[in-house]
Amino acid sequence: MSTFSQMIENITPEIYESLKLAVEIGKWSDGRKLTAEQKELSLQAVIAWEMQNLPEEQRTGYMGPQECASKSAPVPNILFKSMRPLIELGRGSISKMSARLESPLVQYAFRLGDSEVPVNPLLGTTVRLEYLGAIHCIHCGRKTKTSFSQGYCYPCMSKLAQCDVCIMPRRSVTTTRAPAVSRRGANSSA
Repeated sequence: MSTFSQMIENITPEIYESLKLAVEIGKWSDGRKLTAEQKELSLQAVIAWEMQNLPEEQRTGYMGPQECASKSAPVPNILFKSMRPLIELGRGSISKMSARLESPLVQYAFRLGDSEVPVNPLLGTTVRLEYLGAIHCIHCGRKTKTSFSQGYCYPCMSKLAQCDVCIMPRRSVTTTRAPAVSRRGANSSA
């Protein structure tokens, strides 16, 4: 079997029931515990088999017809409705989400590598982020096992001024004049 879809076509109802039970109880029929990878693949196989062989109301995760709170219009059940292929938005280091007010809406986005990914068009869709096994410093690009101060390697975090706890971001600093203080002690005479 060369592809996942060919494997799904070869699953019999008996194999389907066995996979479904294994996912439900976390063990194979011989008592061995499923690994996380086995559980994930078995669940994917169960869902894919159900999509091809069962009516929607008999599938895993079916929640029945959904209605708005106002009961004015039915909401379609979109859980497991289609097996659309994943679309890769990009690869790279991900950064904190930004928000811009573009009246009357707030536009959300995050940086992924060198590009900005708008989040608003993704609302209501399933998004999958995949960790590719590498953490890179946002300042020097060095590969590191752990990030500090929201994305820096330890050497940059310990040397850069913007990582110092006494440095405040520009947006929160207000300018006020402090009262003049004498350099001499309060008890010294002139």
